[in-house]
Amino acid sequence: MLFYSFLLKFYHLTGGDEGIRVLRPFLLGFDLSAVPKMKFLIGSYYYYALIVLAIAAWAMWRIVSSPFGICLKAIRDNPEKATYLGSV
Repeated sequence: MLFYSFLLKFYHLTGGDEGIRVLRPFLLGFDLSAVPKMKFLIGSYYYYALIVLAIAAWAMWRIVSSPFGICLKAIRDNPEKATYLGSV
């Protein structure tokens, strides 16, 4: 009941029982408010999110396979041995 009361009392912040109103974002500077919601989600925004995910996965793979990432793996697996080898 406390959480429910919080939702209703702070209507300007939470939107009450209707939920938070989320405005459609601008995608690369283009106003997409005229595009229907389903077309927006399965069209341009989907591909934008897919590209961002691919870039983030590539960046994480590059970090993990770099000498720095290998050093972090050595510290995680056997910190004492990494200390003796001078990794730390």
